[in-house]
Amino acid sequence: MNWKKYDILWRIDMGFLLRPQRKGVALIETSEWHYPFFNCDMVRVLLSQAIEVLYEGYTPHISLKDRAEGETNWDTFFLQPFDTELDKCCMGGGKTYRFLDMKTSLHYDYYIHTPYFPHHYRRWCRIFQKMVRLNETTATYIDNEYQQLFQPGDKVLGVLCRATDYIGFKGLPIQPAVEIVIADAHKWMKKYGYNKIYLATECSSIHEQFEVAFPNQIITNQRTYYDAIMQEQNLDLIGKVHFDRPNDNYLKGLQYLSSMVLLSRCNALLAGNCGGSLFTLFYNNMQYEHSKIYRLGVY
Repeated sequence: MNWKKYDILWRIDMGFLLRPQRKGVALIETSEWHYPFFNCDMVRVLLSQAIEVLYEGYTPHISLKDRAEGETNWDTFFLQPFDTELDKCCMGGGKTYRFLDMKTSLHYDYYIHTPYFPHHYRRWCRIFQKMVRLNETTATYIDNEYQQLFQPGDKVLGVLCRATDYIGFKGLPIQPAVEIVIADAHKWMKKYGYNKIYLATECSSIHEQFEVAFPNQIITNQRTYYDAIMQEQNLDLIGKVHFDRPNDNYLKGLQYLSSMVLLSRCNALLAGNCGGSLFTLFYNNMQYEHSKIYRLGVY
């Protein structure tokens, strides 16, 4: 039995870990992967590392090192979990300052099983509310998109559909067929009175299917689709896609993050099980009227 893990869980539940710690500030500068641009797995791993730092008695400051030109960091989109400032920490003031290489110490994180266990689900909602906070630039961008796309009085069903490199990848959750999600969306629209669908997908083909099934009812944010370019360039992973535009890494991350936050502001959620749907659930903080994360096993 991993006693350390259960001690961490107890301290989170009691609130002891979700506050600045007494030993000072520790810098998280290395992670499981390099993460040149934002994705939801980056959030999962860095939060797990931050919890580890808290358990060791330090307050985490997330600033990944070795950033190449155009690559993004935690501060690109988020505030520091505890409003730490790197310059002030380095200058001392009686505080301990330590660099941590946290590649493997992931004693507590979330994955595909989390939405189906209410206690873990609630715990990660609590962690997200405390530690995942948008910075001013990101919040302004997302709020502007929300005001442009969502009309007062609308009841919006959020739908997330993954495809591309997710389908068939060994060990990842099986994604529902688009036809099944469309059928379930029809049922929920009728049963619960939703009049719009906010659709989050990386595939233009899925967007087209929803437009046919729900004419004049589909909302999407400003985004670029990946299926056509992956097919044209014979790419096997979505992370290999690069669009010919300035600040491509930043824009990909911003559009993706905005889509997840907009999903979290819908009235309800239908989604395949993936990193984006987990981020959305936790960020929503159990406020959905109804939610369904398809549980279909793994590939």
